[in-house]
Amino acid sequence: MGQHTTVMMKPANLILDLLRTYGRKGACVRGLMDTARMFKITDNAMRVTLSRLVGRGLIEKVSRGHYRLAEGSDPINDFVEEWRLGERRRRNWQEHRFLIAHSGTLREKDTWVLHATGFREFRAGLWLRPDNLIRQGDTLQAWLRNLGLSDGCLMAEKAELGSGDEQRLIAGYDIEALNRQYLALTRSLETSADRLSSLPGAAAMKESFTLGGRALQVLAKDPCLPAEIQNPAGRRRLWQIMLDYDELGRRVWADTPDTLPADMTGYA
Repeated sequence: MGQHTTVMMKPANLILDLLRTYGRKGACVRGLMDTARMFKITDNAMRVTLSRLVGRGLIEKVSRGHYRLAEGSDPINDFVEEWRLGERRRRNWQEHRFLIAHSGTLREKDTWVLHATGFREFRAGLWLRPDNLIRQGDTLQAWLRNLGLSDGCLMAEKAELGSGDEQRLIAGYDIEALNRQYLALTRSLETSADRLSSLPGAAAMKESFTLGGRALQVLAKDPCLPAEIQNPAGRRRLWQIMLDYDELGRRVWADTPDTLPADMTGYA
């Protein structure tokens, strides 16, 4: 793939990524550690991190040496998996209306939920995004609350902005940077797909997991902006390539059934 950038995988991210892909069946410690060694993560670091994640309620022990995501993690998993829907996550943008989220005190989790779902901070405590998500009304509110947005964060739909404020909000998305990111990842996925079969098994597994995870993260947390703001062609192309790469990655992992996720790409 030309020049490679070394990606330092954190033990917690790796564990959550892998367990998220396994779903309710979970995974054994041996399989998790086999994968971790490819990222130069020690067995001891994995054991300590597993214990901490159990303590935080993010994962649970199913039986001796076997873990899975805790029930409370499922909404995040569902959110991540919606990358597969592509452009179906948004609807036509009518009359340039906006969604508003406001709170005098936002927790770290609130900030994560808002940014991950395409809101941007307009001013202190005030977050906005185009009102073009497929979910609306009570369904939208329930979705955001389920992801972790606190009840103290007030929501409003179909808000109007003056032209100056609208342009200021749009500038906060840095459309050119988003488009460059789509193009770079698309090229990396295409190049990687062409070369995976020539790589040694462990190298192919590591590359597909790492690169696929980067692309998935971008797609899952994409703001899904309206076509009036951003041409969707680059995002659509990345999504199409990633669907193929996901299938390829699972085939790469197929010779190692103890560590094979249902969807190899992961998310952090």
